[in-house]
Amino acid sequence: MNQSLGTCPNFGVHFTGLSPKSFVAEDDGHAFLCQCKHTGDAPYCDGTHEQFDKDQVGTEGPD
Repeated sequence: MNQSLGTCPNFGVHFTGLSPKSFVAEDDGHAFLCQCKHTGDAPYCDGTHEQFDKDQVGTEGPD
């Protein structure tokens, strides 16, 4: 693993420096979880990703 380059050569994993966030689902059923990191309703997707280009999706969003 080469964290100085931000990649894992064995798996192609990119290290973003973002930490996982835990949550407890309040209801049973289907939910769409945010993967773009820009949602205003974390951890759920609110469609905010539609305004970003593909290079911005997955990077930490503004506070």
